[in-house]
Amino acid sequence: MNTEEKTERQEKENKKEKNEIQITIGTLAEMKVSNLLDCVNDGFELGRVSRKDLASYLLLKAVEKFNDEDVVKVRGQTLTDLSLLEYELKQARETGFVPEDLREFLRKKANLALGSKKSKKTGQNKNSNAICPNVEAD
Repeated sequence: MNTEEKTERQEKENKKEKNEIQITIGTLAEMKVSNLLDCVNDGFELGRVSRKDLASYLLLKAVEKFNDEDVVKVRGQTLTDLSLLEYELKQARETGFVPEDLREFLRKKANLALGSKKSKKTGQNKNSNAICPNVEAD
């Protein structure tokens, strides 16, 4: 292969790279695309529709009909508990304020009282100052 052929080949590859990209989809979406591709190609004698062509068609059609309700649904499907927690932490750091319900949850999770409620002391002798019930004071 001479230098001129290599240059032409690189130009073709560069052109192809500019016109195409790859995306990764989930297993369920891939199964649905495969089923739809089989349906589109079934009985079509003039050629074959490629997976890339079908996926491009579907994406372009979906974009035309995509609305605010779809935005909310997509966000809801990708939202995780961890991302919610990270958001709340970010907000708390930026504002210096932790919402009361979150503060209560965190303290409850850490077995800390909020202060106004007094816990009953049980299992201690009257003259004992032991913190742990199984440890006696000397």
